[in-house]
Amino acid sequence: MRTSSAQLPIQRQVPLAAPLHRKLRRAGATGGVGGGIVGQREGLKQRLGERLGLSGADLDTLYCGGRVHDVGKVVVPEATLQKSGPLSPDELATIRSHVLVGEEMVRPLRGGSGLREIVRHHHERYDGTGYPDRLAGEEIPLLARIVAVCDGYEAMVSDRPYRRARSSSEAITVLRRGAGRQWDRELVSVFTELVVPLHRGLLRAG
Repeated sequence: MRTSSAQLPIQRQVPLAAPLHRKLRRAGATGGVGGGIVGQREGLKQRLGERLGLSGADLDTLYCGGRVHDVGKVVVPEATLQKSGPLSPDELATIRSHVLVGEEMVRPLRGGSGLREIVRHHHERYDGTGYPDRLAGEEIPLLARIVAVCDGYEAMVSDRPYRRARSSSEAITVLRRGAGRQWDRELVSVFTELVVPLHRGLLRAG
């Protein structure tokens, strides 16, 4: 008996959606998702979710949201993504549109509102000054807040066209300074005190 894509676990639907998968590969090539960083990012998100007591469907959604949250960046010109200088208002608006484009791209995937919430809200800020909806505090869905913390860390410890990677210690300092303003203070505390040391140990063991 054949199984429809709607019945498959969400992890298996991501590669089965061929057009979306091609866009994911392109996004990975421009700093969105993909390559060796993917495994590290997914690992951090999963471990933080587990530390927070998530299980089952929530971890499943977090896993996939971690992979596809930036897929909407395929609408952003690569020159804009790689630009080292200040962005123009039009360029900034284009980059910010990726969360809305991405939300529509993942809408056909099984995973319910949780997956779409990650894609739409991972650039909200805890103090309400983020985008696209200027949500604040716990108005921001928990899974989106988790992705925001982990992505903030990974972005800082990765090389970018406009700057060199920061050390893990420097990234942790920035996260702690931004706790309560950019990121959820409780999540930053759990992430920096439990998840990052564990992640460092796994990398050394590997």
